[in-house]
Amino acid sequence: MEKAGAEWGRIYTGHSEVARLQEEIRALVLNERTVIALRRDDVGYRASSIDLSKVRVMRVLEVRLYPGHENDFVEAFKTLAAAYEKVNLDAPWVVYQVNAEMPSPAFLVFVPMSALRQNDDLLARRKDLLDAQGEAGVEGMQQIARESYASTESNLYAISPETSHVTNEFAAGDPEFWSPKPVAGNANSSANKPAGRKKQN
Repeated sequence: MEKAGAEWGRIYTGHSEVARLQEEIRALVLNERTVIALRRDDVGYRASSIDLSKVRVMRVLEVRLYPGHENDFVEAFKTLAAAYEKVNLDAPWVVYQVNAEMPSPAFLVFVPMSALRQNDDLLARRKDLLDAQGEAGVEGMQQIARESYASTESNLYAISPETSHVTNEFAAGDPEFWSPKPVAGNANSSANKPAGRKKQN
């Protein structure tokens, strides 16, 4: 992070327009926060299979725990991952444990989706998941939620290629989405036509 900060300083010094645009953006933002978190692959599910270039919707689950209950969260998500694996659900997630800038302890769970309908598919498979966990597993997870979770918040975010900045290698994963070709007919749009002469009386 120190290296990134130093690099941004050099960019601002060498490109004053970038610094100006950054200030304009900050003036429009009501509030923001930067969170430092450590990726926990031992708690994720098929995280290595995630191809972010094909993600269209990202669900972000924020879980805040009561102090001392981190292991309960880990146990619950390992149990859930085992149930997902048992029914072979193609719905990976990745987990980060927050280290700074949020009331701790806290975890962030990122669930990428290629389409919003995947969320409906998960709901449709809910019974299969419950059966895979078994009665004891379900009761155990419910108990952990009651005793360990101080609060949870779930949000859905749509990916916008127009306002994103990705590398060419990343865009190559789905070029039609990240680098769409101009729509036929745009070349003849009024925005691209030469301005006509103003008629004088």
